[in-house]
Amino acid sequence: MLLPKILSFLHNHYGKLLSLVLLFSAYAFIFTYLPVTPMIIWLTLMSSAFVWFLIEVNANRAEPVRIFNGFLLAVFLLVFDFVIENGGAILGYWHTARSAYAIGVVPIEVMFIILFGGVAWYLYLPKELSRTFSFLDITAFAFFGMLGEFVLSNHDMMIYTQGWTSMHAFIAYAITWFILHLVRYRVLRE
Repeated sequence: MLLPKILSFLHNHYGKLLSLVLLFSAYAFIFTYLPVTPMIIWLTLMSSAFVWFLIEVNANRAEPVRIFNGFLLAVFLLVFDFVIENGGAILGYWHTARSAYAIGVVPIEVMFIILFGGVAWYLYLPKELSRTFSFLDITAFAFFGMLGEFVLSNHDMMIYTQGWTSMHAFIAYAITWFILHLVRYRVLRE
């Protein structure tokens, strides 16, 4: 009796968000306390984004417009991130290292994660705006974005300079995800 209720919860939007929070928490623990290399971190994050993409595209396969809109949002995020990351580097707030290849300071691995993870993120969101869900989603992605950068910093993959801190990262991620929610629900209406 309990298993169907658990599976039903994990299938709804709040259950999916909880699953992401648990996954991100596990990665933060593993990448912090176990001996991993930057290559393992990048491969884990890229493959996770791609698997999430495949799951969400499969779940939404009957809605090609929704999938197309997911790609539009992901491309928007890719361009937005490219401008912000390189702009911050030009201003001297951070730089990156230990990537297979970077365009400016944006690692190719981050571009892959944004493209596939961005589509998956769009598809996992509720079709109709829920302010409560949006608040929780923005808060979760801001927190784990900040935590992710902290982990990357511990592996010398991202280096903060000129007073940039994790709190700045949290605020920047919160603003970014707020903008993404606006784009999702005000621009890319279905």
